Amino acid sequence: MRRLGWIGLGGALLLAALPADARPVAPGLLCERYPDAPACLGGKLAACQTCHVEGGSTKVNAFGSAVRAGLLAETAAPFDDSEFTLHLDDVLASIELDDSDNDGFTNLDELSQGSYPGMDTSLPSEPSCPSDPSSYPYTFCQYDYDFALQRVSIDVCGHRATFEEVEALMATGEDGKRQAIHDKLDACMRTEFWKGPTGQLGELAHRKVRPVTGLQDFADFIPDYSLFIHANTGDRNVQEVLVAQYLVSVTITPEGESIYSVVDSLPEQPLQADKRAGMLTTPWGLFYNTMFTAIPRSTAAQAYRAFLNMDIALQEGLIYETPEPTDYDGAGVTADACIGCHRTIEALAGPFSRYNGLQEGNGTTFFQYDANRLEPFAGLYPDLPNMPESGYLLGQPVDNLLEWAEVAANSDEFYQAVTEDYWKLFVGSPPTPEKPAAFEEYTALWQSLRDDDGHQVTKMLHRLIDTEAYGAP
Repeated sequence: MRRLGWIGLGGALLLAALPADARPVAPGLLCERYPDAPACLGGKLAACQTCHVEGGSTKVNAFGSAVRAGLLAETAAPFDDSEFTLHLDDVLASIELDDSDNDGFTNLDELSQGSYPGMDTSLPSEPSCPSDPSSYPYTFCQYDYDFALQRVSIDVCGHRATFEEVEALMATGEDGKRQAIHDKLDACMRTEFWKGPTGQLGELAHRKVRPVTGLQDFADFIPDYSLFIHANTGDRNVQEVLVAQYLVSVTITPEGESIYSVVDSLPEQPLQADKRAGMLTTPWGLFYNTMFTAIPRSTAAQAYRAFLNMDIALQEGLIYETPEPTDYDGAGVTADACIGCHRTIEALAGPFSRYNGLQEGNGTTFFQYDANRLEPFAGLYPDLPNMPESGYLLGQPVDNLLEWAEVAANSDEFYQAVTEDYWKLFVGSPPTPEKPAAFEEYTALWQSLRDDDGHQVTKMLHRLIDTEAYGAP
């Protein structure tokens, strides 16, 4: 099974040249030929920009054009998946020493060093160090303790380190310096700037919650933020954002400190406790995404995007090993132009289909689980009640949403997404193969979060601030 974290090399070409139900196998084939390429490290596949223009367009770049020309020299279009697989390796070999984008580097050099061979603005590069580092306040091209202390203070506490803290740092040995920075991180993670409802963690949750204050009377999103912050702090397991069957409330002390508490129930959370799946089943999420929809495709797509960092609208995360979908609501999902994405979307949406949005069922109310939720739609869509609650996630069959959440929470994609969120917050830019050394550190970081039995963000952040990507100016 090939999991397409991105539709990469040739993906757009295939979608344009083949029937819509064909598999864009090119990213996996590229990584089979170049397994040590930075774009293929860490379980990910080659990015879209390898072969086509940024933003998911079907227009190929200079390298993609060379690949297409090579393929068309071997076989006429449209060619099927097996023909593409048969010829792609030879085509890649034939253009390795070419410079498709005329930037002075061969295609092989660019693939091997993490830049894009079809973009003349993307070049293999090494960090440049100043010829006279004494004229700068920090030591460049290596970990600088003063710089790291200031950065932790600003990123996690919201202000610069004090003069006294810097003096104490400079007065101690190397081990003491590193310990002081980690102590500062621990202290900062207890501040409201970090864990308050409007703090850094709250900001990090925005893309997952998508709050609209004008709609808060319909469903309250504060419990969503509270669960997210709770699961991302202390010694808690970050998987709880997807699998928690408890709720979290927040109270503010007279001193202004936010206290997060696990509770069994909240008046505004009517979902049956045994059907809860963390942030996937909150009233706010069901209201905002499902509402009156029969098949909650938007709900499933938002969960895929928010927690696994895969956006189906950008053709990310498409799985082609799932069965062909059934068009239960007459939406045309099996049409040639649609099935390429809907093969994945329908499989993701089934487990969400028994959770009410703004719809009351037989004995259930808004935001509750209803095994018979689809029956009232039979008047419009006679076959809809036959839609199974089961589905697929990342190529694995799941019987219901609780299994969906478990598979997601244990996937490499989840740990990559969590780590990438924090990497962007701390380092200031997404991890990219164009910076191989930093990308290697990012890869080791998400793998450490996965391999840590407790899956604690707190521990991962202590490892993050030790990276050169963070601590080297």
